[in-house]
Amino acid sequence: MKKTNLFKNPIAISLLPLGLIAPTILLSSACKKQPIILLKNNENFVYDENSKEWKVKGSARIFRENMLLNLNPVAEDDPAYELYKFKVDSDGKYIYKVDGNGQKQRIVSLVDGIPEANDNIKPTKFKNLYSNILDFKELFPKYEYRVYAYTNVELQKYFPSVFSSSKYAKYRNRADVLFMSIFYIPKYRLIDYGKAPYPADAEVLEDELTVDPKWKEYLDQGFNLFSDVDKSKMAIRNPGITGYHNYLEYAWPFFPLKSESKTWTLKDYTDPIVIPFETE
Repeated sequence: MKKTNLFKNPIAISLLPLGLIAPTILLSSACKKQPIILLKNNENFVYDENSKEWKVKGSARIFRENMLLNLNPVAEDDPAYELYKFKVDSDGKYIYKVDGNGQKQRIVSLVDGIPEANDNIKPTKFKNLYSNILDFKELFPKYEYRVYAYTNVELQKYFPSVFSSSKYAKYRNRADVLFMSIFYIPKYRLIDYGKAPYPADAEVLEDELTVDPKWKEYLDQGFNLFSDVDKSKMAIRNPGITGYHNYLEYAWPFFPLKSESKTWTLKDYTDPIVIPFETE
């Protein structure tokens, strides 16, 4: 299948609409090892005698509202959480420098004048919202991750071929069900190369970097596809307004981006798993 690289340091994007690339991997055309999301079997689930299925205790709506505030599933205290690698001392503690505003900032590690990606640690700790009910397996060290749980309305609107799949027939038009996928992009493709390479003696502070400038327009386009109600519930109201600095939690383009002649979707994310809840 023909691919288009949008960036000099490309984020791979597929030309085909969702659901048409492969029957079991909805957005990735590559037959390769992928992350896996599994439902747990613990006290956070209850068995519904009427539907004969295990359901997550609580409300699908409330879970989704919390998800919009926590789109990065990796816990903030997990060593893999950061996009960039920062300088540390001999004890492994961050080295700080006070900036012009009197704020302590970490110093970004540079390799040949290029900001270094924090991409050699495998995520193992996840936010409680997810770890209470989900197991994440086969996550890779070199990637940045996001999760998104689609409603039935979103699935039908944006991905009709997925919505109509027999795999999901039992769960159609149910407000108590969400369809969750995990997205992943190599960290080096998100790095802010705007002013690189830096001089050998440069001290680049963490607030000087965001993400690749070419990635910002796709963050904006993806954000604008959310409903006004969902935008109001997100911790990140608008990536541009915040100067793209909270890049560790931004929403990615979870819906197809369209131009006059093409439909673009993120290349790498997994087939949605079904999460039934006790209530809508």
